Amino acid sequence: MPKVLPEYKNIVRMKIIQAALKVFSKKGYHNSKMDEIAEEAALSKPTLYKYVQSKEDILKTISESSIKSTKQSLSIGDQDTKEILDKNYNMIVESKHILHLGYEITSLSSHNKNIQKLNREVYKANKEALITLLQNQQNKGMIKKEIDTKLAAQLITAIITDITSQLIIGCDESEIKEYWNRSITAILGDYTKFNKKIVKN
Repeated sequence: MPKVLPEYKNIVRMKIIQAALKVFSKKGYHNSKMDEIAEEAALSKPTLYKYVQSKEDILKTISESSIKSTKQSLSIGDQDTKEILDKNYNMIVESKHILHLGYEITSLSSHNKNIQKLNREVYKANKEALITLLQNQQNKGMIKKEIDTKLAAQLITAIITDITSQLIIGCDESEIKEYWNRSITAILGDYTKFNKKIVKN
């Protein structure tokens, strides 16, 4: 039997993730079937089951991919802190067509302990990636030493959650971007100077 190369496995896993996201987005996580995901991925059902065993397993794979993507977006060289955070913000905006899935899957946590654990792991990993970024930026002198990086990461996480909600319900994207800019400046910039700018405007 020929050996399956890791590169091929990664390609198939990505196809499954993309197909699952498309099906979940259209029908919702709860109403989606494995048959539909296999069909969307152009895979036979036996082939699909070689890679994932259930929708929960697919969800885990999607979550791991999301965590990896967030870590990569927050670990970029010597760029300005705001520039790095903006890249993460842009990723969220570009994914606005599937953001509602996050809320549906979060709601499943109330009666599914496995999904609850998975959601908690994603939340924790994303927040820790933010803390690491801010601590690294402090060490490089890019943001003030006085900033409480754990609290700042918690606040940015809360802002991202709020922005996600606004995107889902169709709020004006230019207003959302302004809210993002002002919020990050308030958290990481000189708050006194920032306040003076608001008063002048």
